[in-house]
Amino acid sequence: TQPPFPTEPLSLDAYPRPSQDNGLGIHWSTHLYAQSDEATDYFVNELVEMNIKWVKLLVDGLTNRDYDATIDRLVANDIMPIIRIYQQCNTPYDPEELDALVRHYVAKGVYYYDLYNEPNQPGESGGWCDDETPQPEYLAEIWADAARTIYLAGGYPGLPSFFAPNQKEEGWRESFFYQFFDALREQGNEDVLYFSWGSIHNYNINHPPAYPYDEVNQTGRLLTPEEVERYELDPVEAQTINLNRAVAGILKHRLLTEADADRFNLSNSEIEAINHKFTAGELMGFNLYDDSTAFLHFVAYRNQFYDLFGFEIPLISTEGGATRGSSEDPRYPEVDGPTVADWTLWSADYMLDDAPHYYFATSTWLLAQGALDYEEPVWEVNAWYHNRDGDQEPVVAALKNRPRQGEARLLCASGDTDCLSQKRSSQPSTFNLQSPIALADYPRPPADNGRGIHWSPTNQRLPEDVVDYFVRELLAMNIKWVKFLQDDHPAVTDPYLIEQLMANDIEPVMRVYKPFNEPYQHLPELVTEAKAMGVNYFELYNEPNVAGPAGGWPEGEPVNVERLVGLWIMAATDIYEAGGLPSLPPLAGGGTVDDMVFLGQFLDGLRARGREDLLIGAWIPVHNYFLNHPLDYPTDPVNVDDVLLTEAEIEARDLTPEQVEAINDARRKAKLPREQGGFWVGNTIDKDSNAFRKFDAYAGIFFDRFGYYLPIISTEGGATAGAAEDPRYPPVREEDVTKLTLDAYHFMLDEAPGYFLAQTPWLLANNAGEAGDERFENAAWYKDREGTTLPVVEALKADPRKDEVREWREPSLPSKD
Repeated sequence: TQPPFPTEPLSLDAYPRPSQDNGLGIHWSTHLYAQSDEATDYFVNELVEMNIKWVKLLVDGLTNRDYDATIDRLVANDIMPIIRIYQQCNTPYDPEELDALVRHYVAKGVYYYDLYNEPNQPGESGGWCDDETPQPEYLAEIWADAARTIYLAGGYPGLPSFFAPNQKEEGWRESFFYQFFDALREQGNEDVLYFSWGSIHNYNINHPPAYPYDEVNQTGRLLTPEEVERYELDPVEAQTINLNRAVAGILKHRLLTEADADRFNLSNSEIEAINHKFTAGELMGFNLYDDSTAFLHFVAYRNQFYDLFGFEIPLISTEGGATRGSSEDPRYPEVDGPTVADWTLWSADYMLDDAPHYYFATSTWLLAQGALDYEEPVWEVNAWYHNRDGDQEPVVAALKNRPRQGEARLLCASGDTDCLSQKRSSQPSTFNLQSPIALADYPRPPADNGRGIHWSPTNQRLPEDVVDYFVRELLAMNIKWVKFLQDDHPAVTDPYLIEQLMANDIEPVMRVYKPFNEPYQHLPELVTEAKAMGVNYFELYNEPNVAGPAGGWPEGEPVNVERLVGLWIMAATDIYEAGGLPSLPPLAGGGTVDDMVFLGQFLDGLRARGREDLLIGAWIPVHNYFLNHPLDYPTDPVNVDDVLLTEAEIEARDLTPEQVEAINDARRKAKLPREQGGFWVGNTIDKDSNAFRKFDAYAGIFFDRFGYYLPIISTEGGATAGAAEDPRYPPVREEDVTKLTLDAYHFMLDEAPGYFLAQTPWLLANNAGEAGDERFENAAWYKDREGTTLPVVEALKADPRKDEVREWREPSLPSKD
C-alpha cells in the first residue's frame, strides 16, 4: 500500500502551475469577503489583459465560501489561486473544517494554502493575541498538524510567512526562522516539508530589484543629474542621499575613521555610532546572507533552508514587490508610480529569463482596495487600481503593453542543454544589459602565441636578480603570459616583476590571493595601482569547489556555491570600477563538487540575482591539468575503443609485466557496469573534461546559457611527471611532460578556438623561485638558477616554432568531441 505521505521531498515538477505560466502574480485585496459580481468581472478581465497568472486571496476562517465565484472565474481563465486561510490568532485549525475547506477548493482548482501570517512579528500583527512574544516551537507543532490535513485533502500547505534572517545580525541563529525549523526537526516533523512550499514576502522597500547587488549598494555611486531631476529632489534631499551613499561605499571595505568625520562634517561620536551599528548588523549589507531586505529575499530564504535540510521546496511570493511610498533606505529615493512600473516590468522579465526553478511566482502587493468594494485607507496608497473608471497606477498600462506580455516561462534543468538553448534563443536581443565585448577586444600581448606559465607560487616580493633571471628564461622560451600571486593588500607587492613583464611584452595575470572565501578588502586600491602598471586580468578566489581550507572553506564547512556567487559579485564590481577584468572563480577538476556542476550552478546563481550583466568583460580561468591523459583525451583510441598496449609502447616505456597487466586489465574493465568495476565516464569533453581540452567543456556550459563566449585562460594545468590518476594509461614521465607541453603550445598556434587565450602549465619554479613549498617541487621546471631544469625547458628554447605568432580567429560552436 502506498504510504499517505511522501517519504522523500516531492520534485518541484510535482507541484502544479497554471497553463502558460509566466510566474507573474498579484495580491487581490485585503478584504476577507468577496466583492460584487461587477467588480469580479472587471478585475478578472484586467488580470487577463496584464497576463497575470497567480492571485493570492484572503478567506476568513474555515467555513467561509464567499470567494467561490471569484475562484471559478480565475480558474476558468487559467489563473492559479492561492488561498490564505485567515484567522486573527495563531491557534490550531479545526482539522475537520480544514479538511472540508481544502477538499471544497481543490475540486475548484485551488492547490496552495497559506497558513499563519508573519508570525515572527510580536503581538497581534504576528497573530500572538494572548502573549505578545512569538512562540516558534508551538507554531511549528500546530502548523505541522494543519499541513498534514491539507495534504491528505489534496492541497499543498504553505509554511508560515516568516523571513530568513540577515546573518550579519547578532544572534541570527536564534531568529524565528531557525527556531521554527529546529523545533520542526526536534518534534519529528521534518518530513512534512517534503510536500510543503514557502510563503515569501519579498518587498523591495525602496531597493532596486537587484539589491544588494545593484550598482549603488556595491559602489556607493552618487546621484546623477538625471536622477535628481527624475525624482524631483531638492538640494537637501540630494545631499542627504549622496552622504549616505558615500558612507556606505566606505563601509563595504572598512570602518569610518576620523578623517572621514572631517570629510563628511560629522562628529567623532557620530562616526563611532555608525561603525557600531554597522558591525552589529543594523545597517546595510553587501550580499544576500548579510542583507536580504529586497526582491531577492527568496534566494536568501532558499539558501538558508537548503543549508538546513539539503533539498529545495517551491517558494511563492504571496506579498511583496515594489510599493509606492516606500522610503526606508536613505540612500535611495522614495518609490513613486513610475518606479513601481519599472521594477514590476523588471521582475516580470526576470521570471521569464532568470528566476530559478524553485521560485514559482512573484505576487506584488496590491491589486485594489476601494476599487474591489473595500474602502480601507491604509493600504489604498499601494493599490494599482483606485477605481474602475481609469484611475490606475502606471504599472497597469506598462504590463498591458509590455512586448513580452504573451510569453510563458521555459523551465530548464541545469544540465538540459537543449532546453537551455531553446530558452536562450527565445529571449530578446536586448536580454543582456549591454552587448558582449568582442573576444578580439580583450587584451593580448604583442606577437601573442598563447604560451603561458605559472610563476613561482609565492606572494612575496622577489629580489630583482631573481626576477631578472626568470624573465630572461621566459624570453628564451618565448612565453607570453605569466600568472602570479598577490595578497589582498592595498599596494602591489612586487611592482618590479610587473614592470619587467610589461617591458618584455609578457601579459601578466594577477591572482589576488585570499586564504578563505571572504570579502576582499583592498581591490579598489590594488586594482587601480596594478592596472596603471599594465595588469588587465585579475583572478578571484581559488578552487572553491573543493571542501576544506584547500578550497577556502573552514574545516567542516561544506562547499557553498550560493555564498561564493555573492562574494564574487562584490569583488567583480570593485574590479570593474577600478578598470580591471575579473575572472570567475577557478575550479579544480573533479573536486568535492564537480567543477562542471559548480560552474553551471554558479552561472545560474548569478542569473538568479539579476547580475548576469557582470559577465560582460569577465573571463573564465581553467585548471586544465592533463592527469596522465593524452592531449586528445577523451577522443583518443584508448578511451573510445579500449585498445590494449602495443609491444612498441611496452618497450618504449620499459613497462614491467605487472604494469602491462594492470593497464590492460583496466582498459578491458573500464566500460563494465559500475558494480563490476567499470569506471568509464564518456568520450566527449562535456562528459569527461579531465583533460587538456577542459576549456571546451567550460565554453559549452557558458554558451548554452548566454549564447556568446567569454575568454578562457588556463591559469594552472598541463602535464606533471608522475601523474597516474587513470589506471588505463601509464604514469607521466619527464619526456612526456616535454612532448605534451610542446604539443599543447603548438595547438595554441594551430587549432585553439578563439575563446581560449592561453595555456598556462604549472609550474615555472618553486625552490628556485624562493617559494619553498615542497609539495610543488616535483612539478617545477626549474630546480635552481644554475641550469638544473626539467627537459621541457631546453626543448622549448630549441623549438623551431618558438617565434611563431598565433593567428587569432573567431570561434565556432563549442567543441564537444
